[in-house]
Amino acid sequence: MARVAPDWRTRFDGVAERVLLSATPLLHQLNQVVASSGERIEGGLVMENDVRIDGSSSPHARGAQKRDLFVGLARVGTRMLEVGFNAGHSAALALTANPTLEYEGFDLCAHNYTARCYDLLAHRFPGRVSLTCGDSVVRLRRQEFRLWMNRSRRYDRETPDSCASCCLRCGSFLA
Repeated sequence: MARVAPDWRTRFDGVAERVLLSATPLLHQLNQVVASSGERIEGGLVMENDVRIDGSSSPHARGAQKRDLFVGLARVGTRMLEVGFNAGHSAALALTANPTLEYEGFDLCAHNYTARCYDLLAHRFPGRVSLTCGDSVVRLRRQEFRLWMNRSRRYDRETPDSCASCCLRCGSFLA
């Protein structure tokens, strides 16, 4: 029986905030890795973009609605592909939200902290997280990408800020 995608307007009623709370120690560890690199973070769903952070930096409030949607989708999926791993904050949320989720991230790996953050998550979630460095368009051949998309959820943080277009063009790709 095929799964039906959740309606994008559905609010997941605080689930994301509960997941965020349980992932906080791990998010702080990721923050410490970024802070020790001396670089400004390339943020997104969880952290502000292009700021210096410390180990106790908090998630930004503007991302709450997107986090609700993202966590809700992560909870019902089996695999997730994300373009833009950066420091792995959203990967940490997805993997915390769903104890059986397999996460595959793509990143240019231009920051010193990216590989170290991946190592931290790979240790915390053995066998459930992978990272491919390089341009995702080049790294995935079109046919492989289509096959992967037919089995997986995809979240691309480069989509517009509107929650409706945030990632739910993936509705037909739900596994």
